[in-house]
Amino acid sequence: MQINKISVLIVLYNKKIKDSATIKSVLEIENKRNLSLTIVNNGPEKIDDFPEFQNKNSDFDSIEFHEFLENKSLSKIYNKFINDNLDADYYIIFDDDSIFRPELITNVAESSSDILLPLIISQNDQEIYYPTINGKTIYSEGTTKVSGLMSISSGLTISNHFANLLSKEYGQVFDEHFALYGIDTSFFIRTQRYSNAFNSVSITCQGRILHSLSRAENKPLNGFRLKERLYDAALIARHYPSIKRNFYLFKKIIQNLYRCDFSNVYLLIKCYVTGKHPRS
Repeated sequence: MQINKISVLIVLYNKKIKDSATIKSVLEIENKRNLSLTIVNNGPEKIDDFPEFQNKNSDFDSIEFHEFLENKSLSKIYNKFINDNLDADYYIIFDDDSIFRPELITNVAESSSDILLPLIISQNDQEIYYPTINGKTIYSEGTTKVSGLMSISSGLTISNHFANLLSKEYGQVFDEHFALYGIDTSFFIRTQRYSNAFNSVSITCQGRILHSLSRAENKPLNGFRLKERLYDAALIARHYPSIKRNFYLFKKIIQNLYRCDFSNVYLLIKCYVTGKHPRS
């Protein structure tokens, strides 16, 4: 049986390599010969521990390091990663605080699915929150349908074959109108549209990730994340319109008008009209 070549992306933010739970999980893998690793420091400060990490971990097929202190759009980072690793059979995307067993990655070596999704468990309450189908959580591993499917980006695994199909249809795998929120949503909308228009997409839920989820913590959004949510609402309605998404945008505009928060109203309308995130 052919062993798939796997390229793994880990995006760090405000964290050193040695402090990343995701990197610690990856290092638990014993055989890394079919595994290439790309680490991206997405700011805000330079980190200096990559040379030491590279010297200590020569058993990977390859290790790359990139640094974008300006907090580069994640969709652009993801697309660059895929375009830089066209010889890989599978691409796995992680943020910096995911905890998982080695099997999450090693099992990909023998996979033939177009997309693999881990079950996402909240570090806060130990409950499974993703993937979901039409808002209902998937609790067991195995094949699943694409209609109504949604999950987060961390742990998302895409085959080279399916990445090529999406690139031919949309120009890139990930929609670069989005910079933070909405990247995963737009990816799954694209996947469903492709499946409906052309061929069915094989999707498997496999493995588990322990992850910090704002949805489970019930904390109020800070100013930065609140604005990012507003960008997401405007952009998803603009580029992937539906009655539900358009109504949600309209509701956000009305809510902010009622609160006399005219800067947010301006943000929503401007983002919708231009169709661009400020960092896209």
